[in-house]
Amino acid sequence: NSAINYYEKTGNTSQLAYAYFYKAKINLSSGSDSIAILYTLKAIDKANMVHDLPLITETYNHLGTIYLFQNLPQNALRVFQTAYNHTDSIPRGSYYKPLLLRNMARAYHLKSILFKENSKQQVDTAIIYYNKAIGLLADGTANELLSSVYRELSTVYTFRNDFPKALKYMEVGKDSSDLTLYYSKKANLFMTMGELDSSYLYLHKCINDPRLYTKLSVYDKLYRIERIKQNAHKALEYVDTLLALNDSVIAPRGDGLRVRLALHRGDGVLHARGLIHHGEVLGRLLHRLCRLCRLLRQLRLRHLRRFVLHGKLYL
Repeated sequence: NSAINYYEKTGNTSQLAYAYFYKAKINLSSGSDSIAILYTLKAIDKANMVHDLPLITETYNHLGTIYLFQNLPQNALRVFQTAYNHTDSIPRGSYYKPLLLRNMARAYHLKSILFKENSKQQVDTAIIYYNKAIGLLADGTANELLSSVYRELSTVYTFRNDFPKALKYMEVGKDSSDLTLYYSKKANLFMTMGELDSSYLYLHKCINDPRLYTKLSVYDKLYRIERIKQNAHKALEYVDTLLALNDSVIAPRGDGLRVRLALHRGDGVLHARGLIHHGEVLGRLLHRLCRLCRLLRQLRLRHLRRFVLHGKLYL
């Protein structure tokens, strides 16, 4: 705010555009989408006044990302295309072209999920855009961008149940700097294929990762595997862990949602330890599952936001 106030007073339009843009990025990271949009539009306006094409490209790309968070893929496509139109006139056009093509592919994939009509056509278009991005990737392309394009294309083929292609692009997109991400993706693919033991193996390779959102994803999949196998005791343990992790994620944000791990049943409190009747385990599992489903729905967008911000979106 102090930088914005300073540049507004001094009339430095160029620096004010950058100050607005950084303010927009900060608000987006904190989950304030509407404020982020406001400052992004202000940045675009000031950047246009000084004809700063690199910043215009960057801010339109940022605006498109916000629209993806808000489940507005058509709006995202429009502004991504606007950003793409500037790439021939900026110094790093060779970087921004595949980046924006990837983001347009994300928007088409999101459309296929949100709007079931013409879903296949939207997926086909997403694949075309991902392949266009691959065609433009050069040796100097940032490794994170290159890996994300291949990983996301792998996800699209997983949705199509085309597992050989999904595995092919997953291997090409393997990022040696983040093997947990690779193991998690592979676990998800094996789970989709119904190979639960293989999925379980790869999930346990991720289980010690310190990132909370990664842990949430891993324990959710472990819970689902045990549920499919009808291992009620083990599934209950994973539900307990998920609820505790959810509490760790939500508490610092001040959302007012606190998870209580003790559940009341009748006139007493059940403690999920020791030998208890199998029917009681199932009852408690269902009770906790209902609570967990509500909490995971609330966390889904936040989880999506975190991975988009790090270029690791898997829809």
